Amino acid sequence: MGLNQLFSEKLAAHGATASHKWNTKKVENGRNFSQIDFDRAKKEHAQLPLKSKDKALH
Repeated sequence: MGLNQLFSEKLAAHGATASHKWNTKKVENGRNFSQIDFDRAKKEHAQLPLKSKDKALH
């Protein structure tokens, strides 16, 4: 087995684990997120200045 293949397998395994943990965390946060907090966050977001579309992430 080449080093690249070993690395790819480890990376794939880590990616799957990290992704699963992140998804679980998102679901837990969603359950604990109150409507008041949601409205407050939405209001704050609405007040942020809009970024122009040509300044895409690099």
